[in-house]
Amino acid sequence: MSNRKVIILVLVVIALMCICAVAALFIFGGTIWGLTAPASDQAEAFMKALQSGNFEGAYALCDTALQQEVGGIAQMEKSISESGLKPKSWNFTSRNVSNNIATIEGTLVSGQDGTLKITLRKVGDTWKIISYAFNFK
Repeated sequence: MSNRKVIILVLVVIALMCICAVAALFIFGGTIWGLTAPASDQAEAFMKALQSGNFEGAYALCDTALQQEVGGIAQMEKSISESGLKPKSWNFTSRNVSNNIATIEGTLVSGQDGTLKITLRKVGDTWKIISYAFNFK
């Protein structure tokens, strides 16, 4: 076999390997993204509810244990409003699901820059928020 044919064969094999790698990335990456999307959507709905002042809606997205800890819709509104935690903007930078627990982390602007962490638990077919934390620099 000539050197030219060997080089062409090697290039074809490398091209096929690259195509397979890209296909695997799309298949497995899409699957992982799809698994985290419902939890991320709930976290997004929670943040939008807080941002718009819909504390009843935000409270409804929380697990009953967190609702008890917060102490009610009025208490949630008071703690968010009085402490300046009402979010102006946010960006989720990390999404992780393990078993029925999801952790969503990101950046937050709420009067000042900070980070956020929202933890959710899957209850039946619904993701419920079990904790949230806003930390500022």
